Amino acid sequence: MSEFQFGGDVVWRPSDEIVAQSRLKQFMDRHGIARLEELQRCSTEDIEWFWTAVLQELGIEFYQPYERILDTSLGIAWPRWFPGGRLNLSYNAIDRQVVAGRGAHPAVIAEAEDGRTLSGGLRGLAIRLARAMNRVLGRHGQVWEDRYHARPLTTPRAVRHALVYLLGNFRKHGHAGPGIDPCSSAPWFTGWWAPLPANGIGPRPVAVARTWLARVGWQRHGLIRTDERPKAGMLGRTGRRRIRRRPDGNLSS
Repeated sequence: MSEFQFGGDVVWRPSDEIVAQSRLKQFMDRHGIARLEELQRCSTEDIEWFWTAVLQELGIEFYQPYERILDTSLGIAWPRWFPGGRLNLSYNAIDRQVVAGRGAHPAVIAEAEDGRTLSGGLRGLAIRLARAMNRVLGRHGQVWEDRYHARPLTTPRAVRHALVYLLGNFRKHGHAGPGIDPCSSAPWFTGWWAPLPANGIGPRPVAVARTWLARVGWQRHGLIRTDERPKAGMLGRTGRRRIRRRPDGNLSS
């Protein structure tokens, strides 16, 4: 358990377990740094090494290399960081994840009258997403496989599990602590246990739920906290279905 020491110099002290799992501690271990004070000293005494290591740790890529880490030729009050370098924030935040193969596992919760409607809707969605991704990445060709995993959600608990998986799965890929996935529909989700500081900006990327299960039924088991993490086996077994085109030109699954 973490220790709270109100009234002293240290307000909150993380437990050894939290420290060991932190990205900062893992970074220090990789570079043979034992104490936080030593890391702080390196960050000021060896700026070139420190920021080079940080960029490598975070995987930040410049499409135009910088000339040096820090330029103080105009005086320490007017520093220029990474002069000459140029980077694309969108690429570093999103596109490189797709290129690395971490963007091929989207998760959606869909409402459909029957299997044929579901297959047609998913195929249309896949086509629109593939066109958008190819346009951003400047490429052509297939983006998705022709198969997807599907599981009917028939109980309030199953729907809640699916929502936690969809909204919190980014924690299984490196994110720790509270917060929401900015690359998901989480900013527009209205079922959080505590209201978000700000709602999503712009039009909703997803439709408003129509069925009782997806609108209010799942809330029988509690609203969702922003620090919830999907558990192993939360969604149970799923069936792998294939989108096919019948001889008459219609879709089936």
